[in-house]
Amino acid sequence: QTVLKALVLLSIVTNVLIFVMSEQLASWVPSLYREAQEKDVLKGRVAQILDESGNSTDLVVKKSGAFYVVVIAWLLEHGLGLLVMVVIDKGIKPCPWWVRQEVKRTEYFKEVIKQRAL
Repeated sequence: QTVLKALVLLSIVTNVLIFVMSEQLASWVPSLYREAQEKDVLKGRVAQILDESGNSTDLVVKKSGAFYVVVIAWLLEHGLGLLVMVVIDKGIKPCPWWVRQEVKRTEYFKEVIKQRAL
């Protein structure tokens, strides 16, 4: 159980980091990001000023927006996980229909045999 909790914690952290580092969130909330500058390359925040396409500058999280970026990513990751859990819980029955029918059938026949024995 401890290993499972550690695995869940690590997966949450990596999912948030991947989402924060991708440009997906930057396209949704551009006010939390700024264009990369030479000092960002020197401090190791980005590898280069231009993004991989070479057509635009790379984006870096603003200092004032770093907390909000992490919170948004964390909420999205947990919200999606919760939604999936609810869909699975409500959408997938713990016992298939045919098993429930077979159990009812077996109980009915047990009752019939019990009645005939009396």
